[in-house]
Amino acid sequence: MMLYKKPGQLFSLLLIVFFHSSFAQEPPNILICITDDQSWVHTSFAGEKAIATPAFDRVAGEGLYFKNAFCAAPSCSPSRGSIITGQEMWRLGEAANLFSAVPHELRQVSFPVLLEEHGYFTGHTQKGWAPNDFMVYGWEYNPLGFTYNQNDLKSPTAGIVSNNYAENFKDFLNKCP
Repeated sequence: MMLYKKPGQLFSLLLIVFFHSSFAQEPPNILICITDDQSWVHTSFAGEKAIATPAFDRVAGEGLYFKNAFCAAPSCSPSRGSIITGQEMWRLGEAANLFSAVPHELRQVSFPVLLEEHGYFTGHTQKGWAPNDFMVYGWEYNPLGFTYNQNDLKSPTAGIVSNNYAENFKDFLNKCP
């Protein structure tokens, strides 16, 4: 099937991470932060003066920072799907849409599933991909890892997500083996 014949650049990065980690005492932690509607210049790490993003600046300074990366699609769901699978948006089929399901053939290339198969504990808060209707295809668990969305904050105004990312991330860390 064409879906498996052309691995994305994400998997090249994975190979480098796993190759590097084979020489380390412990495998590295992997954190992927995906934001909606944020340009690369909108962090103080990138030189933005109007906003302070000290937490992001620390992560960017100590980890990998891609300053020449491109969005796979002009919409959030197919972009996240491309990042998670390493596939072009047009290869995702129905999984490129917001309220869709994750077909079984994408299990073979799902970044979180590959990480779990190598001993990682995976999870996400807020939108991990957005299709997330994993039960339609008979999945027994979410192939993107468990969703940590139990904690909310009071939104300052209507239309702003109330997800308490910090507390949900703490829940994730507390459940890590």
